[in-house]
Amino acid sequence: MMKVLRKRAGIVVTWGAVLMLGAGLAAYPGQVSGDGTLTAQSKAELVAETQALIDEIEALETTEGTREAAGYRIYSAETTGKLWNLYREAQQRVNLLNTGKVDTGDGIDDYLLMAERLENPYQVQQVREAMNDLLERIPEEFFKDYRIFLAPLAVSGVSGQGGAGFSLIYAIPDTFQPTEAELRVTLYHEAGHHVQLGRMSAETRRGKALWEEYHRFRGGSWKGAGQANTVAWSESSEETFAEDFRMIFGADQPYFGDMALGDPRNDPEVASRFERFVLQLAEEKTQDYQSPWVPRGFAFWQYQPVIIMGLWLGLAGLFGIGRREARERTSHISVEA
Repeated sequence: MMKVLRKRAGIVVTWGAVLMLGAGLAAYPGQVSGDGTLTAQSKAELVAETQALIDEIEALETTEGTREAAGYRIYSAETTGKLWNLYREAQQRVNLLNTGKVDTGDGIDDYLLMAERLENPYQVQQVREAMNDLLERIPEEFFKDYRIFLAPLAVSGVSGQGGAGFSLIYAIPDTFQPTEAELRVTLYHEAGHHVQLGRMSAETRRGKALWEEYHRFRGGSWKGAGQANTVAWSESSEETFAEDFRMIFGADQPYFGDMALGDPRNDPEVASRFERFVLQLAEEKTQDYQSPWVPRGFAFWQYQPVIIMGLWLGLAGLFGIGRREARERTSHISVEA
């Protein structure tokens, strides 16, 4: 009986998946403009165009950027500007496929929607010198395949963003004279995000355990990310870690008085414990790099043919089982007769 139930459940699940897929595609609004609806052909064209843009993005990331001896890359403002343009084109197509609208948010962050192009970005040599100083205090292993993008963009109140494997350093506003000191504040903070997001993600069981260990000596308790320049930001565990990293591993870094747990260097034991904690993270498994320039939400369209083929093969297999069982029942009946 259980065998029969499992087979029937498999049939129901498979048919349900097919019906959901069909209903989703049929109901998909896909408005190209106010009165135009995407056809299967136009969807296919958008998918092909998006894939071509992603291929170009990946090629730029692979071939451009300086390859430093420690293994990380620095991408100039010119190259980052190209990546940003390609990303926006790809993201607009993904938005159109998924929602029927071109502008519905940004995969990297909403900050980029407010970005303004400027002519005063940081330079590759400035970043190289800052990284060389940082690597005197922390092993190169933490920055293998790390990518630093210098953007010809400025965002009000935000100087950088980062994730596992990358940092995005914004341009300096035209009204402000860039200095190496400001660059290092941003770069070292974002490098701290790279370390903790890549080795102690709060989304994993191991990451949660590491955050608990961090708070045992740092104080406080886990608090999620907060909007820049808010109280939630100053209380965020991830932002506190990034600031701790900047001040403890960066030489002569200032404290701006904006973290709820204060300056870790005020307590030598806390500072020493943080340094040991970070160095021990070298033994942790790292997350794979995901390019910030490849739009999220494209996977369904990218692998749609494979998904559909898999569903049809699953159905074909179930139909085959059904026909075989029918033949077996027929054979059994004829023998009894």
